[in-house]
Amino acid sequence: MYKQIILFVCILLLISSLSASAQNSSITQGLNYLNTAQNLDGSIGNITSTTDITRTTIAVMDTLQALSQTNTTLYNNAISWLQSQPITTTDYLSERMVTLSSGGSDESLLVSYIDPASGVWGGYAGYGINTLDTALALDALNAVNYSNQNTVSNAILYLITNQNSDGGWGFYAGDDSNVYMTALVLQTFDMFDSTFNLKNSLNNAVAYLLAHQNPDGGVGSSTSTVYETALAFLALLGSGQGNTPLQEAINYITTTQSADGSWNEDAYSTALALRALGSYLPNLYINSNEIGISYTAVTVGSIISISAILHNNGGLGATNVTVALQITGANGASSTVDSTIVPSIDAGQSQALSFTWNTLGYAGKNTVCVTADPNNLIDELSKADNTECITFDIGNLPDLVVPSSGISFTSTDGTHVTITASVYNLGESPAGSFNVGIYDGSVTNPIATINVPGLAAGQRITVTTLWNASGAYGYHNILVVAD
Repeated sequence: MYKQIILFVCILLLISSLSASAQNSSITQGLNYLNTAQNLDGSIGNITSTTDITRTTIAVMDTLQALSQTNTTLYNNAISWLQSQPITTTDYLSERMVTLSSGGSDESLLVSYIDPASGVWGGYAGYGINTLDTALALDALNAVNYSNQNTVSNAILYLITNQNSDGGWGFYAGDDSNVYMTALVLQTFDMFDSTFNLKNSLNNAVAYLLAHQNPDGGVGSSTSTVYETALAFLALLGSGQGNTPLQEAINYITTTQSADGSWNEDAYSTALALRALGSYLPNLYINSNEIGISYTAVTVGSIISISAILHNNGGLGATNVTVALQITGANGASSTVDSTIVPSIDAGQSQALSFTWNTLGYAGKNTVCVTADPNNLIDELSKADNTECITFDIGNLPDLVVPSSGISFTSTDGTHVTITASVYNLGESPAGSFNVGIYDGSVTNPIATINVPGLAAGQRITVTTLWNASGAYGYHNILVVAD
């Protein structure tokens, strides 16, 4: 029985690994498809899309942001197109504000559409108020940190009041619930959960979506669809839903991808599917601003501590994460000088790290890098942000020198001799406290010992002592020894 349990656990681990690999492959293929779906003017989609070109373009841009794909021609051309559009309806104004994280004239126009009687939104001024426009407007106001909480409270209350008894929402008050609208409102409520008491509404909405998950793992108001499954997945993930229904939804999305990388040859469905897949992977990253070195001036051979913080901003946790401290010295040679293993890091969590570095052999400018998962054992959303580096200068050891030309003698009575010596630090690092010994002939015959509290790199200090040479006739070899 014991062997069977071990075998079962191993099989589960293997399936999980294969699933993550399939997700990453699906994301790559899906992004390739989206590049082919961009029109010459920068918009994305076509007349056969599940939704129109404006909403499709916005959905693709949101996905590219989520997948850290904003430094691309696809994204930049889409931004240019979206910014140039004369958008005047509540839904598109709201979605553009969220995507571009900007208010301005869009915010002013959106606020002007608030129905004075109810305090919520229709499609534009004078249009009948509805759930869809109100939820999207709330998303937009949240994105631009809108300050009027009375407006937000009115909209939240409207949505709570018009939640159906089955836990879902329709497009307007009294409309039958559907997965699309329920997922949108659930995502909106997740944004305001810390400010408003939305627990009951959230729980009921989660229950509605789970009740509409089909045996194939997909979600739909009737049969499963890719866009409803992806939206439901994102909403359930944000609400903290457990892994089993989420994994089933991911399996459905992965297995319904077409050979050309799309879902249903539709850029909108493809964008939502990719966002869901990307959200269910860990994403480990290091911030260079958070790499700290415990000393401001370090000499070769010092053993120093280096701190960093490991973050996971993906949608899934990671376990047994190796993080390595890698040094590239002034001679160009690279090596891993320390590493640590983080047993687990949940989605959205951070972990403080500490490394030790013996700097012997690393004089000069060094590139200090902290790398998460250096052996690429963890399948994650992006590897581009796993490594961050800073440069750090390691000074050579101090080099104390006493030149013979710096030693001089003066006497006024022929018996008492003033001995003056110059000591230089020709090294690249400061010298701490040291003694200068002055001897007659050999170190077994001391004349004086003088303490020097310290000597900076490149600096000189002069020491002086008075030697009583009474009876010491003839020639003498005077030794001056630093340290």
